Amino acid sequence: MKKILLIFSLNYLIGIGFSQQNITVFFNDYDQFLKTNVIDGKVNYKAINRFPDHLNALVKQAEYPDFGTLNLATAQSLLINTYNLFVIKQIVDNYPIESPKAITDFFTASKFFMGKKKYSL
Repeated sequence: MKKILLIFSLNYLIGIGFSQQNITVFFNDYDQFLKTNVIDGKVNYKAINRFPDHLNALVKQAEYPDFGTLNLATAQSLLINTYNLFVIKQIVDNYPIESPKAITDFFTASKFFMGKKKYSL
């Protein structure tokens, strides 16, 4: 039931874009994602690869930030968290790998949407 509620909530947020409240929800969801998938400071890429729905929903949420409504500290936090999320996404998309260095042009090849613009890492 919790998973269904989480998926419904994430789909709802994707549809309406980011507001201050949505950013708070994004931060909370991202924090829960990390608590679930990071153990002793290490990301459990294998588990995320097996069940990528939460990761994919968070990446989708990141497409819609409205930076004009954010204070500087919140915008910086959003950018840092989103960058880290995109790193995880790229590793999961290429899993299993020994290292991000094994991915050709790791920092430049893949493009991610944020604020409806494409960015590389």
